[in-house]
Amino acid sequence: MTEFPTIISGNPQILTETNELSFRVQPSTIAGVGVFTTHGIAKGTFLQIRDPLTEIRFITKAEAANNPTMLAFSQWYGIPTVQDNEHGYWLPAKFNQMAIYWYLNYSHSPNIYRDKNFQFYTNRDIQMGEELVVDFRTL
Repeated sequence: MTEFPTIISGNPQILTETNELSFRVQPSTIAGVGVFTTHGIAKGTFLQIRDPLTEIRFITKAEAANNPTMLAFSQWYGIPTVQDNEHGYWLPAKFNQMAIYWYLNYSHSPNIYRDKNFQFYTNRDIQMGEELVVDFRTL
């Protein structure tokens, strides 16, 4: 794999702001691919990994089961959840327009968290090149 040029690979400083160039998707030792930082990020920093206008949808397990392809995509990309006593998945509105946060991997020791408004923040300082991980049980 080609390495990012120095100007893109990031800033070794710990920054308190992020933007669209703060993250990249790359192979992960946890699973498949993951989201990695291009610079250090300070504890408590808002992570611009999700556009607040990006639509998400809930689909029940029963609805997903009616379409084998939808079921496979729901199990692969979806976030299992229960909403109004229905078991199902949170999914991107369009699979061909997935925001980078859909590529976050799970950890029992997460370095980021989601607030009640579905915005993501760091819960400790994160080093340049570190993978962002979240506890899916808190989503």
